[in-house]
Amino acid sequence: MRERLDLKGRSYVSLTDRAFVTTAVIFVHGFWGCPEKTWIQFQTLMDTSQQTVPWWGSYDAYFYAYKSESQIGPNAASLLSFIGSVYPSPQWREIGADADLATRKYKLLMLVGHSEGGVLIRSAILRRVQSLQHGPPGARRIEGDGILNANLRLFAPAFWGTVISGYAGLLLRTPVLGSLVESRLHKSAAYKQLADRSPVLKDIRDRTVSLAKKYPDVRAFRARSLFPDDDKIVGAEALETDPPADYEKNQTHSSICKPNRKYLKPLTFVRDDDYTLAVAS
Repeated sequence: MRERLDLKGRSYVSLTDRAFVTTAVIFVHGFWGCPEKTWIQFQTLMDTSQQTVPWWGSYDAYFYAYKSESQIGPNAASLLSFIGSVYPSPQWREIGADADLATRKYKLLMLVGHSEGGVLIRSAILRRVQSLQHGPPGARRIEGDGILNANLRLFAPAFWGTVISGYAGLLLRTPVLGSLVESRLHKSAAYKQLADRSPVLKDIRDRTVSLAKKYPDVRAFRARSLFPDDDKIVGAEALETDPPADYEKNQTHSSICKPNRKYLKPLTFVRDDDYTLAVAS
């Protein structure tokens, strides 16, 4: 069984009770999301589905919270700070744990984002590169940096911007309610930066692709992405230097990252490259 530990803000961590812990997984929700509802049932299915997803027994899962309507840059900086306080060893007091816990040392890092969360992760990775490039002589090389060798798993990431249609578009066209929603959206700095022609998103895409080509063996410059096959919120395609995107039928932009007993794809999608799916008995 796992132990839940509340952290600063609304962030929290689900700690495995296994003696052998290898990996820290950090989940980052999307626009108007939250660390509870965005990832609903991840928290329980990590335990109850271990016959088919045994790797979760050696993972600690951190569910990160942030103000999603704020600008991408400051949010990415805060996320990178959180990542650095978790990996390779969690600084419990620094991240807000109200307990004295034994030291944990992770070998691997996984960064998991939904929608805007995927944008923040890629922006945080670029910020990490900047900090190394502008650091003192003799600083750790990009190829050997632990954070830059994280595995990235992104659910319907928004790095191509929004293409709001379908129910979401209908909601915006609804009298009164649509006006209220649109008014709030247009007051949000993040919403403006997530537009389909956003220069912020173009810069993130261009820099990520350039680094992926320059450093082909650095994991964090490449991400696996999973979309619903009819995403009505964001552009559904991977970057040219990423593996081809995967698409799921009968899922939506919001449900794509929410596992249940009939839809275990999110649990199997979030795994280290060294693991393969076990066959249920």
